Order: sequence, then structure tokens, then C-alpha cells
Amino acid sequence: VFVCASGMPGYLLSALITDTSARRFIRIRGLSIFTVILLAIGFGYGTFDKISLSAYYILAQVFFNFGPNAKTLVVPAEYFPTRYRSTCCGWCAAPKKLGAVIIQVLSQPLLTTGVRARWCCPFLGHVMQIFAATVFLGTLVLFLIPETKRQTLE
Repeated sequence: VFVCASGMPGYLLSALITDTSARRFIRIRGLSIFTVILLAIGFGYGTFDKISLSAYYILAQVFFNFGPNAKTLVVPAEYFPTRYRSTCCGWCAAPKKLGAVIIQVLSQPLLTTGVRARWCCPFLGHVMQIFAATVFLGTLVLFLIPETKRQTLE
């Protein structure tokens, strides 16, 4: 419950600075920090105790919600014409949902690789490294999206 609730500060922080900072750079900053946190979890997975690992997961939730999650529907709502806005918001959110389903299917075999009594998921660190690589690629894609700050909604 605490890890799930930790996403709220990211949303609130994003809402507070939306009008003072560029939307694209909010997402780039959020994804960049999220990538670094996933790399830290991935490379240090076997060395963390439960409290440290929980702290990293909480930080990951904060920065995931600060950047890309809060802005997924804001940027399309500002970028596309009014007539097509809701349809385009759906098209922009759909890949995120599809990716969540695909990653659940693909990561399950990786999480059960080499399972022993001591570790429930010994390959989880490598899964986090793979996630970090995909998040980094997503960060690069953001440089192709135009900035929508201070644009008219019509």
C-alpha cells in the first residue's frame, strides 16, 4: 500500500510545476531519473536489504509518476485539435497499456529463472536492467515530440 501511495507525490510535484516548466522536459527529467533508479536496483539487487530496496521502489514510483505518467494525457490534449483530442488521447495512452500487458507476459519466464529457496526471484535485477534500457529508449523518443507549453488549445 505504501509503495502504491508513493506515486501521489510525483503527481502533485508534476501538477505544481506544469505551468512553469516545459512539458517535454518534465517527462525527460522524470524518465531519466527513473532510468537511473532502475539501474541502481538492477545492478545492486543482491546487495540491498528490504528497507533499501523498498526506498528505491518508492523513489521509482515518485519519478515515474512525476514525468511520463502524469503527462501522458496532458500533452496530447494540448497538441491535437479539439475535434480529435479525445481520440488522440486514447491513441497516446494505448501503447502504455499494451506495453504493460506485454511486459507482464515477457517478464514472467525471466522472473522464474534460477529460482531457489533463498531468493524468490534471482533474475529480478536483470529484469530491472532491461526495464532501464527500455525506459532509456523511451526517453530518447521524447526528443521527437514537440513542446506544447504556451500553445493555444485551438
